[in-house]
Amino acid sequence: MQAGQKSMAPHLDAARKLFWILMKSLLRFTFMFVNNCVAIPSYCLYLIALQPLRVLDAHTFWYIEGVMFRWLLAMVASWGWFAGYTGKTSFFLYFTLKS
Repeated sequence: MQAGQKSMAPHLDAARKLFWILMKSLLRFTFMFVNNCVAIPSYCLYLIALQPLRVLDAHTFWYIEGVMFRWLLAMVASWGWFAGYTGKTSFFLYFTLKS
């Protein structure tokens, strides 16, 4: 290579990084979209199907509903884990955005 010519390597590295960022973003979006399409309607359908139990044994109904709601919240928490957020990161972002 002659003096004054620049290498294409930095551009290729930047293009590779951008490609992987875009692919990870697409995978995250797909993961969240599929989760929402499956989990929320099934949660609602289970609640509708369990309505007779609510009349017969309210305590058992609310116990089952609580377990299903915790699973739904765990699914939402898994999005943050999948994105690489940790408790420390969330804590830092909370106070950074608050000020």
